[in-house]
Amino acid sequence: MKGRKPKPREIQIAEGRHLKNPQRFKDEVPATSTDEPTKPAHLEGMAAEAWNSIERVMRTAGLWSATYQVTIELYCETYANYRMAVQIVKKHGQAFAWDEGGKLKTSRNPFSVELHKYKEETLKLLTELGLTPSSRSRIALQKDMDDKDDFLQLLA
Repeated sequence: MKGRKPKPREIQIAEGRHLKNPQRFKDEVPATSTDEPTKPAHLEGMAAEAWNSIERVMRTAGLWSATYQVTIELYCETYANYRMAVQIVKKHGQAFAWDEGGKLKTSRNPFSVELHKYKEETLKLLTELGLTPSSRSRIALQKDMDDKDDFLQLLA
């Protein structure tokens, strides 16, 4: 099947789709979990920080649901791997160069390749969660938040 992937109902509501064109908005409510996602014990360091950050963002947008458990977990792990790859590429560079018998040889840093893969996957997962730049402009967040989180303020 081709075409755009349908957005989750919670994101459609956050964007106000049910108000814009009520006759086209489906009234039936698909079965979703009312439980909250739980932070997996294996998330540590940057991945745990990403969980806390995305939790604040999604709670504010009214999207915090166990329905997103796996997607949130994958986002946190992928984002942590992306950040690690960024640090390694900054430290060692995009490519390695060495002298081999008077000839200059070069090789691409494997983490440079991984960096781009993680960046693409992170963006896909943010899209899935409705938190990309194009979708965040349509999600209503409170403007008068006390939270000083930079990412959350950017979305508001």
